[in-house]
Amino acid sequence: MGLTAQEEQILQRAIAAGSISAADYEAAHATFEACMTQHGVDDPWKKGVDGVYYPQGIDSTKVSFTSAQLSAARDVCEPEDYWVQSLYTVQQSNPDLYSDQREAAVVCLRRGGLVDASYTVDQFAADQAALTFPFDVYDPVANACLAGAGYLYVRLGD
Repeated sequence: MGLTAQEEQILQRAIAAGSISAADYEAAHATFEACMTQHGVDDPWKKGVDGVYYPQGIDSTKVSFTSAQLSAARDVCEPEDYWVQSLYTVQQSNPDLYSDQREAAVVCLRRGGLVDASYTVDQFAADQAALTFPFDVYDPVANACLAGAGYLYVRLGD
């Protein structure tokens, strides 16, 4: 996937500054949202406590678009902010660049005070397999940590 002109400008500024600014991220996300709206989709993305927007669960009985329309709109619009979205998510949720996403999640959960230093990646893996965690996955901090590591938990209707 190539860079849009907006993404190229944002990433050039990020190279100079050493990170993607929140303002640049917001601008890229606004472009994505405007594109989705233009294609008839009000796709709910919710900002996590880490400043990153994450897709939310969609209750198909409460929206005015079909799943086919959603998919078609995302195909067109996601390239608008794909690289900025991807890189900003890593910057915010995995700043130490752990290759194991489970480790990134655990470190973030520790940093957020949701688990103590004794909570391990193995415990996280077991908890995930059992879908039983020692914290509320819908807590805003936990949800951002998990979503940033690729584990998205959503409730329909939120």
